[in-house]
Amino acid sequence: MANFGLKFLGLTGTDAQIGAVTKGYRVHRRKVIPDTSAPEDYLVDHSRLTLLLGPDGKFRRLFPHNTTGPVMAKRMTKYLTAN
Repeated sequence: MANFGLKFLGLTGTDAQIGAVTKGYRVHRRKVIPDTSAPEDYLVDHSRLTLLLGPDGKFRRLFPHNTTGPVMAKRMTKYLTAN
């Protein structure tokens, strides 16, 4: 996660735990082992969405991968100023 920034939080746990979270948020993830790689060398194919969650952990909105920073900030404003 360090490649994305210090404020990003990565998800970890058992396959069952991660499966429950991905199912709950309806996101896709799949471990891919390229034909030329050893089993311990793998890629992760996953959704390219950003989810906005409230302080209670509940889903508020999703942003497609190509959403620009200014558009995302404008759309988040209503969630930051809500009571």
